[in-house]
Amino acid sequence: MRFFFCRALAFFVLSCCISLFHPQLGLNCGSKPAGFADVPPGASPPNAGESKSRWLVYAEGFILVVSCFILAQGHFIMRATRERIERVRQTAITMTYSLLKTTTTNTMHGYDSDELQLVIYECLALTTAYPVALLHQMSNKGCEPGVTRYCHDAAATLKYWRECNEYQQSLGFFEPTSSSPNFTRLNSFFEIFSLRVEKLFRNQPRTKVPSMAPQHIVYNIRNHFKNLVDRGNLDERKAPIVRENIDMMALAGRECTVFSYGDVAPVAFMWMLDLSTRLISVTLPAQNCDYIINSTRNVGGRMMFPTFFTLLIIVGVSAASATILTLLDELWQMWDPFAQGMNTFSWTLGIAREIDDMLNEFSEDDETVLIRKHAFVESEEDVFPEEFVDLRAQSDETMPHRDTGGLQVQSV
Repeated sequence: MRFFFCRALAFFVLSCCISLFHPQLGLNCGSKPAGFADVPPGASPPNAGESKSRWLVYAEGFILVVSCFILAQGHFIMRATRERIERVRQTAITMTYSLLKTTTTNTMHGYDSDELQLVIYECLALTTAYPVALLHQMSNKGCEPGVTRYCHDAAATLKYWRECNEYQQSLGFFEPTSSSPNFTRLNSFFEIFSLRVEKLFRNQPRTKVPSMAPQHIVYNIRNHFKNLVDRGNLDERKAPIVRENIDMMALAGRECTVFSYGDVAPVAFMWMLDLSTRLISVTLPAQNCDYIINSTRNVGGRMMFPTFFTLLIIVGVSAASATILTLLDELWQMWDPFAQGMNTFSWTLGIAREIDDMLNEFSEDDETVLIRKHAFVESEEDVFPEEFVDLRAQSDETMPHRDTGGLQVQSV
C-alpha cells in the first residue's frame, strides 16, 4: 500500500505538470472537442491520426486483458504453492508428534534413554532444517553446507542443555538475547536453530551443481526411522504412519520445486508484457490530457491552477496508473512465489516454533495435567520392572558393542 501511494503521488505530480505546461511540452490538448456532440453534420471521416489513436486504444486494451490473464495464472500458481508448503508443514508436524509420543525405551536391544533422546532430537533438527534447505534448493544457489552434521551437533547441545539448569558459557553454541537465558535456549531452541541454518546457507559459497541438501536430510531421517524400527524403539504397528509422513513430506517438497521461478514462467513474454504495461501507465496522463486541463484557463497566456473538478480527474488518472504498476508487481510476485510472493520466514519459523511447542508440551506449568508424556525421556526405572532391567544388563554384556552413530554427550 505504501508503494501504491508513492506511485499515485508521482503520477499526480506528472499530471499536474501536463495540465499546467502542456503547450511547452508540445502536447496538443484541448484543441479538438471530445465526443460527438459538437461534430458538424457534414464532417469528413476520421483522418489517419484518429484511426491510429483508435488502434492504440485497442492495443492497450488487449495488453491489459492479457495482463489480467497472466495475473490469474499467477494466482493459481500461488495457491498451488501454498497448498504444497502447508502439506510439508502438516506432514513434518505429524511425523514430529509420532516420534515424540510413540517411541519408547521398552525394548531389550534398542536405544536406551540417553541414546534415544539424541536420535529424536537429531530427527527434530533435521525436520526443522528441511524447509530451509528446500527453499535454497529452489533458489538455485547451489549451496552444500554440512547441515546434517550441524543437526547432529544441535541434538547433542539440546540434550546437554535440557539436562543442565545453568547455562554453560564454554559451549558457545547460542548466545542468548533475552533476559531469560533458559527460555531462549530451550523454549525457542529450534526457532533459533532455523535462523542459524538460514545463515549457514547464506554464508556458504555457491557451487555449480544443484544443492542436494533436502535429499540428504530426508535420507538421514529415513535412516534414523529404520534404526528405530529395527531396534524396537518404534512399534511396528505405528511405523507405517511415520513412514507415510516421511514419504509425503519428501513428495510435497519435490512438488514445490515444480513451481520454482525459472522453470515454468514465460520470462520473455512477461518482460514484453512488463515493458508494454509500464509504457501504458506512464503515457496514460498524456493520453488523457484533454480531460485534465481547463480549456479556457490558458486564454490570453494566463496560467491558472486546475479547478476542483479537474483535480478529481487528475486524481483518478493517477490512481489508475498507480494501480496498473501495482498489479504488475503482483504479477511478478505471484510467478515467483518463493523469492517474492510469500514470506518464507513465517513458514520455516512456524514449523520450528510448533516443534518447540510440542517438545516443551506447549509450556504447560502443571505436568500432572499432561494427557500423554514423552515416552523417550522416561527413565528405565519408570519403564521397566526391576527384573527386566537386570535381564537387559546381562544381555548387553553378552552382545557386541553397538554403534550409536558417533553421538557423544558431555557428562554433567
